[in-house]
Amino acid sequence: MSGERMLDSRPMGQLAHHRFAFGEYLELEEQALLKHEFLDGQVWAMAGGSPEHAALAANVTALLVAALQGKPCRVYSSDLRVRVQATGLATYPDVTVICGRLVSDPEVGAVTRRSIRSLSSKC
Repeated sequence: MSGERMLDSRPMGQLAHHRFAFGEYLELEEQALLKHEFLDGQVWAMAGGSPEHAALAANVTALLVAALQGKPCRVYSSDLRVRVQATGLATYPDVTVICGRLVSDPEVGAVTRRSIRSLSSKC
């Protein structure tokens, strides 16, 4: 289990029933090698996508960048963590478009859902 993040002296795979506070999730994210989603105290490792999924996300990103040229919008990759204030979901959508002013989550500095349209089905 070398390289596996440990909390409460248990490997990550055994933490399915552990409820995390949002601050604990943020601490986990700072240390983790993988990205995680957070919702209602539960944390899930995000799986890597298939080659088809990655190609689709890249094509959508390219199309959005071209379509939004000259507009007050910016396209972001899946490296941007987004927090949905209405549900508390924190995730990394495949593609995020932010038009106008970027609104940061006061708790963590992550972008909040109020100001964006996400292509993720979970938002």
